[in-house]
Amino acid sequence: MQVKGKNKLLIAWAIYSSYIVLGFSLVAIIYMNDLALRDWLKDFMTILLVGGFFLLVLASLIKARKKLKIYVVAILGLVLTFSFVITVLVLLFIRALFYTPEHTTVLNNKKYTVEVDNFLELRVDYYDYMGPFIRGNKRKVIAEFNNGGPDPFEKSYEGEVTYRFFDDNGNENSKEKAYFKAD
Repeated sequence: MQVKGKNKLLIAWAIYSSYIVLGFSLVAIIYMNDLALRDWLKDFMTILLVGGFFLLVLASLIKARKKLKIYVVAILGLVLTFSFVITVLVLLFIRALFYTPEHTTVLNNKKYTVEVDNFLELRVDYYDYMGPFIRGNKRKVIAEFNNGGPDPFEKSYEGEVTYRFFDDNGNENSKEKAYFKAD
C-alpha cells in the first residue's frame, strides 16, 4: 500500500507530535525519580525539536505551492528561513549565557557528574553519576573556589577548595577544605 503525499505530511506531523509528547513525558518521569538528563542530551533533543518543526513547516509550504502563487511560497520560505536562523541564534545566545559545562569526575572514590558555574565566582556542583544519558537531580557536593576563573577541569588549576557535602534531603552534612589539583 502506497501512502499519498498529503497523508505522508500528516503522518510526519503525527510522528513529530508524538516525539514532543514522549520527550516531555520522559523528562517528567526522569525528574520525578530524582534524576535529570545530561546537558548534551537536552541540547540534542532541542535541536531535533526545533529543526523538525521548521522542516515540517517547510514541507507544508512546498506541498501548498500548488494552491498558492509562487511568489507567496517564496516569501513564506524566506520568512521561515530567517525565523529559523534567528531562533537558532537566540537559542545559542541563551545557551551561552547560562552555559555550565558538565564533566565526569571522581571525588572520595565515588563517580560524579559535575557542573561548573563560573559566572561571578567559581563553583562546582557534584551530582550522582548514573551514566552517559542521565545524572542525579540532587546536589551532593558543592566545591567553592575562592575566586571566579576558568573551568578547573579544563585548565590546570591548583588551589584550596571548600567542599560542602549534602544528604539526600539537601541538608548540609559536613564541610571540609582540601587542596584541588586538576588531573
